[in-house]
Amino acid sequence: MKVSAIVNPTNVRTANYTITLNIRSQGKLASRFSYAKSLSLNNPVSLSWFIPLKVSELDKFDSVDITYEKLLF
Repeated sequence: MKVSAIVNPTNVRTANYTITLNIRSQGKLASRFSYAKSLSLNNPVSLSWFIPLKVSELDKFDSVDITYEKLLF
């Protein structure tokens, strides 16, 4: 399964973020993938993830949500 998103940052200053893909199964968090990315104003970022699933697992898949959190140094 492929999950894609385009993030269009609106922060004035470039900042580092942790972007997390949360995979839900039967309403519960089943898996989480995270990575760090630098986001800057008017510089859209295209993101794509490939989630390995067996055909027999497709009915257990509910949804995917993406969260991002600013990294503080």
